[in-house]
Amino acid sequence: MTSLCDRLRAEYPTFVYESYAWRRPTPGALDCSFRFRVGDITFAPRCTFTFSGAPTKPVASEVMDNLVFHLGLAELPSYWKATCSPRVEVQAGPLDAEAIAFWTCVLTEGMGEFHCVNQTPFTDPGFVTVTGGPTRSHRVLTEPLADGHVVPVGGGKDSLLTLDLLANRRDAVAALAINPPPSTEQAVRVAGVEPWVSIERRLDPRLLELNQQGYLDGHTPFGAVIGFASALAAVVLGHRHIVLSNESSADHTTVRYRGQVINHQWGKSSAFETKLHHHLVTHVATDLDYFSLLRPFGELRIAQAFSRLGDYHYVFRSCNRGRKTDSWCGRCAKCLSTFIVLRPFMPPRALEAVFGGDLLAVPACQALLPSLLDEGEARPFECIATPDELRVALALGRGERLTPASVRALTRLGPQGLVPDDLYDLVDAALRPQVVPLLDHAAVGVLGLGLEGADTCRHLLSEVEPLDLTVLDDDPAAQGRLPPSSSPARRIRFASEAPDLDILFKSPGVPPDHPALIAGRARPTILTSNTALFFERCVGTILGVTGTKGKSTTTSLIAHVLRAAGRDARLVGNIGHPCLAALDDDRDAIFCVELSSFQLEGLPQSPHIAVILGMFPDHLDRYADMADYVAAKASIARHQRRRDLVLYNADCPHATAVASLSAARRVPFRRERPDLLLDGRSPLLGEFNHVNLWPAILVGRHLGIDDATLAAAIATFIPLPGRLETVAEHRGLRFICDIRSTAPEVTVAALDALRESHERVDFVLLGGVDRQQDYEKLVPALARASVRHVLLFPPTGRRIRRILGEAALDLAIVEPRSMEEAIRYVYDHAPAGPGLCLMSTAAPSNGGLFAGPEDKARQFAHHARVLGEAVP
Repeated sequence: MTSLCDRLRAEYPTFVYESYAWRRPTPGALDCSFRFRVGDITFAPRCTFTFSGAPTKPVASEVMDNLVFHLGLAELPSYWKATCSPRVEVQAGPLDAEAIAFWTCVLTEGMGEFHCVNQTPFTDPGFVTVTGGPTRSHRVLTEPLADGHVVPVGGGKDSLLTLDLLANRRDAVAALAINPPPSTEQAVRVAGVEPWVSIERRLDPRLLELNQQGYLDGHTPFGAVIGFASALAAVVLGHRHIVLSNESSADHTTVRYRGQVINHQWGKSSAFETKLHHHLVTHVATDLDYFSLLRPFGELRIAQAFSRLGDYHYVFRSCNRGRKTDSWCGRCAKCLSTFIVLRPFMPPRALEAVFGGDLLAVPACQALLPSLLDEGEARPFECIATPDELRVALALGRGERLTPASVRALTRLGPQGLVPDDLYDLVDAALRPQVVPLLDHAAVGVLGLGLEGADTCRHLLSEVEPLDLTVLDDDPAAQGRLPPSSSPARRIRFASEAPDLDILFKSPGVPPDHPALIAGRARPTILTSNTALFFERCVGTILGVTGTKGKSTTTSLIAHVLRAAGRDARLVGNIGHPCLAALDDDRDAIFCVELSSFQLEGLPQSPHIAVILGMFPDHLDRYADMADYVAAKASIARHQRRRDLVLYNADCPHATAVASLSAARRVPFRRERPDLLLDGRSPLLGEFNHVNLWPAILVGRHLGIDDATLAAAIATFIPLPGRLETVAEHRGLRFICDIRSTAPEVTVAALDALRESHERVDFVLLGGVDRQQDYEKLVPALARASVRHVLLFPPTGRRIRRILGEAALDLAIVEPRSMEEAIRYVYDHAPAGPGLCLMSTAAPSNGGLFAGPEDKARQFAHHARVLGEAVP
């Protein structure tokens, strides 16, 4: 029995792409028309591009011919499908062998669902033959394009997430939509994107008539239309990147027909993405970059990230049935799938307000659900999450305990593919799983029971119920420091080896190769930190400060100034005040957070206000080199949004480079005396401290505080202990403690500051833990300050002695065996009259002869006072 497909193919053996035309009726518009013919039937579809909010670039007519010609090729399958003609003649332009292979693939593999539904013999050899026409005046664009983005927006959560991520960067972004409903236009306005390309795509009414008459009908790869329309818009705007929003589930399919895998989402698949990218750079514009930003990520990571974008919740749409009314129909597979994947992450009332109710309680959706979870032929041809993703989302929505499968669904990464590295890092951080919704049904671990680890434990024990918490620490004695639990539903235990955990909080000092972290990455486990949880839970303003030195002084000064101006400023972070302990629901609070490189490593968020001080080599026992160290600190700016602020030390190339990663407003400062100090004395000694004063001034001005208030507040600031602090004085001999000088650059600054103040430095105490720093820098500073005696502590003392010996400075070098011996030497060799003994170690003091920096500073002050009393 002859099928309808066979009869139509016999009656209409040739489908012809006859011609195309284009014109620019106004500077911001482009009309494109196409002519197709099959037998005595002609089709004349049209597309009108309207470019708003951005200047268009002049495009050579030969290049525009080629762009419009290819858009016509993308339109062709929508009309060819009516007859499924065995021969396709492209008379409108040339096709080489590679292009013929591409378009043949589009008409066969790309229309797999159409062929499956209509039972065509599409796998037969010679099922369709494509031929090209004579050479015309087409030209591939070979000139470079600018680094802007064209983002096709369909109105669903995926494209709006991509648009929001890119809109908050500094790059130029243009949104593009085909026949957009009002909700899509509103969503683009929410994103704050002004460049807007609206395409009115008009199908030829004759096609609809043929459908009603019983000609073949079915799904075509709309992704091809989007791709070539976006390429045309990108060239006209001069933008290089075409950024799609197709995720990993677009590759999932289990349906087979005639031995071929049939994918409803072929136009969104990674296979088509790769093919189209190659075709564009070969046949359209060599500098175009076509990729999907969300390709490496699963549906649940995307859904959780979108759940946090509340401004879009009432304007996103992706229901095909409801497109004409710009609504969710609440009865189809797409509505139900979207509802399910968002359900674990949005409050029920908010989610039901979007969809008009609980779709899982709707009888039509209940009847539909088994087909969504089916791995076989019953699965609907629709753009929906995979069965595994839906099962995990349903379990999470019911509050069931996490399983390895659910953790994998939340953390899984597909291949990076064509996504540029910087954008991949951006979206990977933005889509990092948030742990707050998961804590009460997860096996949770805290690795390291130091200050931050204990703070994390106390917070979880007070905020999460039920709680299953395991504390890991390499020191068995840490078990005695476990905080108590006040509820049977909050269980805490100690373990020396990592059990199977769903969520693991890593303390800053834990090295990345710790066995518990290696095990967590293999399981997998969601790795997070005290700082990341603070950023996730904080509803106030976060002001973060980082740099190699000066962080504590700068952060404390900013908090002091804000408090003096009547603001609720809270000093937390690496300064010794754990972040989580200061949290509450006050949206007016300003958290001034000192952030170390360890706390910033891999942090998926950045503060609203970032302060970047100078950076020089430090912690090189942890980091491979200076670049690695700077990269660890880059999270302070990398994830900022346009409405944020970054202040940076413009005298430091590393600080400037990190600030350049930010999309926020950038404000530099330098080592110059702040203007508002006038003739007043700075509370911070030395010109180098000007870079610690400027951030407080600039933050204050940013928050609307007047200069008089700022100046008065700065004048009352008391420098922090251990920062050029006079701790003892006897008969004109002053002892200054600069214990926080853990790098040679800081000691150099201290010596120069004292010299600028006309202080004579007779004795300098140096040495501590060896972090492979450059101690050659000390030589000219010691010479400039005319230092007469250097006292060296292990373990770096021996290396510093060798450097000083080779420099042949005129000074005495001794290696005392204790602090008491060092201070006795100072008193024994002190000159008559005023003098100064500076302890500025140029190295960390948490090893060697002392229990830590506090112990070293305490002994320095103690022996200076006690031995001074015994001096005649």
